Amino acid sequence: MLANVAAVVSIPLWARLADRVGRKPLFIAGSLGCAVLIFAYLGAIAAGSWGLIFAVGIVLFGVVYTATSAV
Repeated sequence: MLANVAAVVSIPLWARLADRVGRKPLFIAGSLGCAVLIFAYLGAIAAGSWGLIFAVGIVLFGVVYTATSAV
């Protein structure tokens, strides 16, 4: 639920940035950010730290992944 709240806030900000820099660079940056953060997310799962899993999940799915959705 917190990732969705973060997404509601971040999607308009990503869309505004896409209007300034273009859709393609923002989509590429969002995709690369997801590729990098998925390793942090899987590492948090492997570590078994619930707080870290939730924190990385919120950043990954609520902020970085929404850059690709905003365009």
